[in-house]
Amino acid sequence: MILTLLACSCSDPREDHVFLDEAVYENDDWERPGWELLDELPTNEDGLHVVMETETWTMVADPTRRTPVVAAAGCATSVYMCFDPEGSRNWLGCLQAVPTCEGEEPWLEETVCCASGCAVRYDELRRQDMDPPSAAALAITGEGSCMPGVDEQAGRSR
Repeated sequence: MILTLLACSCSDPREDHVFLDEAVYENDDWERPGWELLDELPTNEDGLHVVMETETWTMVADPTRRTPVVAAAGCATSVYMCFDPEGSRNWLGCLQAVPTCEGEEPWLEETVCCASGCAVRYDELRRQDMDPPSAAALAITGEGSCMPGVDEQAGRSR
């Protein structure tokens, strides 16, 4: 047991990019996810989409209003829908495959995207020994979010 713990604490948590459908990844004609993608998220009793929930807070998005949190919800949902537990697309591969936002206000873009720093933020969290799904979720929606405006809208200082 001690050897296992030592091996785990010494390992490099970074992972290789895995996205086996390279034709989709490299194809500029790949259809970017639309905002209707948020309909895939569960809703709360108020009809708002639940983006992320912890023991102390819940992040929700109203897809009828374009805000930084709604943009983060779109990014996270795109990544989650891309992920393939069978191994053809891992978390890092999906973070790199989801379309990159063109500007600093992703909530104003016509289609869903992730900020260019999301894969970097994910890697930072993985280096802190965070498991891949948690690192993906927190990179996008947690404190220090890779998505512009999320921390400010959530009342968190950066």
